Amino acid sequence: MTVTNQTDADNLPNITDSYAYKHTNEAVVHVNVELAKGYHNLGKVKGDFNGDGIVDMDDATMVAYMVIGRVPCDLNADFNENGRVDIGDAAKIAYYLAGKVDSL
Repeated sequence: MTVTNQTDADNLPNITDSYAYKHTNEAVVHVNVELAKGYHNLGKVKGDFNGDGIVDMDDATMVAYMVIGRVPCDLNADFNENGRVDIGDAAKIAYYLAGKVDSL
């Protein structure tokens, strides 16, 4: 059965604790969610926050705005991988644009 609308989804049976494949379904959903995240990022340039396909001063400005709270943080800007977007990330994109580091 292919679910194509909310009415079809509402008519699906409830999965109870006694359902034999309950954990299998949870695993499949987890894998599908992770795959969707990967597909969502295909073709994106790391550091390109305005979607124009290049990393430039506009993107560095966006990261600076994230640091000061002017725009919502995007953890894709966590270039130093410390779990938050901070001044270190703003510095890294600036160094990248200045040619001081080879990658973000």
